[in-house]
Amino acid sequence: MSAWMLVSPELANDLRAQLSWILDFIEPRLSVLLELSLTCEIDIFCGFSSENGQGGCTFDHAVLERLGKIPFSLTLDLYPPTL
Repeated sequence: MSAWMLVSPELANDLRAQLSWILDFIEPRLSVLLELSLTCEIDIFCGFSSENGQGGCTFDHAVLERLGKIPFSLTLDLYPPTL
């Protein structure tokens, strides 16, 4: 099994901005990605870590609407600080 990964640039540790960047990449290529999804697993994976265990982000309605138009899973992986 092989894997391919697209990594967004660091955008001031702003998960919402990074997700918007990924959507900007996906949307013009959606037809090709949908074709690939017939034989490949495609998902959007976002990780979040915090040094003090606090933090988060808000996805506004525009980002959520864009996500809703793309038939790929979104995974939010949270990394709490180690004790």
